[in-house]
Amino acid sequence: MDGNAGCACHLPMERQVDNVHWLTTGPSADGRALALVSGDKQSQVEVLALRWPDSTPPDAHSVGPTPVLAELDRWPLDSRATDLQVMASGGGEAVIVAGTSSGALSMGLFDGQHGRPEAPLPQVHASAVVALDIQPETRQVLSVDEAGRFCLTPLGPAQGQTRVLFDFKGALSIGALRWTSATTFLTGGQGDALLMWDVRQAGPASRSPAAGAASLESTTCMDVHPSRKYLCVVGGASGAVLMWDLRWQRQPLVLAAPPARAPAARAGSPSLVVESGVRQVRFDRVAHLSTAALGVAEQGALPPVMLSTEDGQLALAGAGEACRLMRDIFSISSFDVDSEFGQDVICTSESEKLLYLRRPRYM
Repeated sequence: MDGNAGCACHLPMERQVDNVHWLTTGPSADGRALALVSGDKQSQVEVLALRWPDSTPPDAHSVGPTPVLAELDRWPLDSRATDLQVMASGGGEAVIVAGTSSGALSMGLFDGQHGRPEAPLPQVHASAVVALDIQPETRQVLSVDEAGRFCLTPLGPAQGQTRVLFDFKGALSIGALRWTSATTFLTGGQGDALLMWDVRQAGPASRSPAAGAASLESTTCMDVHPSRKYLCVVGGASGAVLMWDLRWQRQPLVLAAPPARAPAARAGSPSLVVESGVRQVRFDRVAHLSTAALGVAEQGALPPVMLSTEDGQLALAGAGEACRLMRDIFSISSFDVDSEFGQDVICTSESEKLLYLRRPRYM
């Protein structure tokens, strides 16, 4: 079903965009800033400003004027971008890190008005970077390549001291990873279980319970809740979206599943039917899901999950319902939600455009 989506518009681009993130740097006269990587042969990082003609974002319930994109800065990459992550830094700056198909990591900074590339990070990957994440407390970039080599690259004064954590030499395939603390992280790859790692140990520290009836087939994306690090959501090539509470050895909650497996979702939490692979998942800040569905003893609420799919859906799963926020005729390969109120959603489409959605503050 379609939900209370809000106001949506299309923003044409001259090339396909593979990944996009909002940049949180405080108020700016240039509007809302975002970083993206283009997916053509001349791949580059671009920093753009999303501006409204009258400098005021429209109300979520009205069409309003269409925003425009203005370029602030750009810098080239050595090859096609494979992942992009950003982090709010001290002094009002945002750190931008991109991984590429050559195995390189590229870093840049944005101060709210100007962006600039930094000196190249040491190259320790011999194959394409498939996933990376930035640890905000230790300011370290964790990355993994196609051959299963995990590397830890510090930012700042110790920037040249990259080290190889693990090297599986092709024996382990990883599709996504996320930090859960200053020393621990999660990965997903082929199959349904998650692996939990500690940088102080020589291999995986533990393994999650199997997914049960709703198979992921392989992990394509994941997210860890920003404040409750024991909550993890994973999207798969099968169309399944699963949420784990990592404190308990229990099967995950099924938030979305392909048609044949959707009825297997647990009672009390209707699952979204997804007929194609899941491209990205993020915990949402607008609505809330009862903790009873996960068997969590504590009082409170869990945020539902926003997801995008290969068949062009942007949807919300959880909060006692399953609804579609927006639909495009092309795959929605990535999206980001503003970190303050969750109202502004920016998406990439394989049809050379960005999709912008402004939602009601409370749904």
